[in-house]
Amino acid sequence: MDLYEYQVKELFARHGVPTGPQRVVTSPTDAVVAARILGLPVVIRRR
Repeated sequence: MDLYEYQVKELFARHGVPTGPQRVVTSPTDAVVAARILGLPVVIRRR
């Protein structure tokens, strides 16, 4: 099965699986700012 992230998040929500907030960033500086906003720990995934 090949799903996009938004599809997985919708599937999880329908079945009560918690997912955390997310941000899209385009630079390391943006990632630091997002981590400060979201709080730690965070997961960074590269496309």
